[in-house]
Amino acid sequence: MSALLDIKNVHMKLGKVQVLKGLELKIAAGEHTLILGPSGSGKTTLLNLAAGLIHPDSGQVCFQSEDLKHHTSLSRYRREHVGYMFQDLHLLEHMSAFDNIALIQAALNLKRTLPTPRSLLEPLGLGEQLEERVSRLSRGERQRVALARALSNRPSLLLADEPTASLDAESAKESMSHLWTLCEELECTLIVVSHDLSMRHDPRFKHTLRLSDGRAHPSEVA
Repeated sequence: MSALLDIKNVHMKLGKVQVLKGLELKIAAGEHTLILGPSGSGKTTLLNLAAGLIHPDSGQVCFQSEDLKHHTSLSRYRREHVGYMFQDLHLLEHMSAFDNIALIQAALNLKRTLPTPRSLLEPLGLGEQLEERVSRLSRGERQRVALARALSNRPSLLLADEPTASLDAESAKESMSHLWTLCEELECTLIVVSHDLSMRHDPRFKHTLRLSDGRAHPSEVA
């Protein structure tokens, strides 16, 4: 099976720190992947590389066999193929949950049928808060809005940066359950980076890896 995302011998330095050192990672469509590691291990850098937001110092990041460094339009790549749930959420706090998604979809101007804001928000338990201003929502509810927005372009690849951060154990479990529901419905491949070790017990992840010393290593599920 050909890889959806193929990261080959990637080296990356941020400032004076060598964050990635020969990173290798190959993920086929449908192979949901969890990458664990402490803060500063390079998890967010890895997602930014996969999204084409940055390029490696050396090595290749390929999506469907095409090196992103030579892609004709990275903005189109992100618009058509990538959903990104940022750790800091980056929501428009003064707008409603519904409008946070509707605005993004209008700006995308894609020529394919997209899920409606309602169809994304209702499965996340936000059917009663569609018109609620985001600033009035709880942290967990805002994270669900951010998840719905990340899926608003019906991506083939969803990147989630610490999707359970700042949530208690029960809310984190509920948040991940919602995430899996929408991923299955929209048939997208999920890559989660997290420091939450409890996530390694989730059998829906095809690969569970640990990022350390700039490389991805198989993680023990104990």
